[in-house]
Amino acid sequence: MTTQLDRWQRALLDPRRPFKDWMALLDARIELRKLENLCEEQHDAMQELRDYFVDLNDGVEISRASDLLLVRINDVMEHITRVLNHARRLESSIESAVQIHFSAVAHRTNEIMRTLTVITALFMPLTLITGIFGMNFEVMPLLKNALGFWLTMGSMALVIVVMLVFFQRRRYLESQALDRR
Repeated sequence: MTTQLDRWQRALLDPRRPFKDWMALLDARIELRKLENLCEEQHDAMQELRDYFVDLNDGVEISRASDLLLVRINDVMEHITRVLNHARRLESSIESAVQIHFSAVAHRTNEIMRTLTVITALFMPLTLITGIFGMNFEVMPLLKNALGFWLTMGSMALVIVVMLVFFQRRRYLESQALDRR
């Protein structure tokens, strides 16, 4: 299961492909919970058995067979504890991988939203300028002027350049590749 979990962690963090084994991951998590519950129950049962043998031999000289049995019970309890700890670590790893996956997805979504916001901010003043000059008025500055079209296009280009410089200085246009350095 540890190897499968490693593969799932790599797949969860691969930005090129969406993760599709959610049901298998959920099933593994459920099985780990079952294993954890089973180990806790077995540990409790072995503890009861050990306490029974200790109470049975209390005040009486412990025979070698009873002593060996108690040692064996302690070994089994330690093994159950190790399995229980391993199951808890695996479950914690699954939870961590899923949380990291969702964080990475949220980060990619934020990058996309930032790009869309910049594009929207760039086109908003252009839409305003074209909306104003698209109105049907008789008298408007630059409407009948021979250079009116070129002055409007130049002002639109100037607005775009000024906004791009502003966004660049504010670091809104940094790509994700630059963030990784």
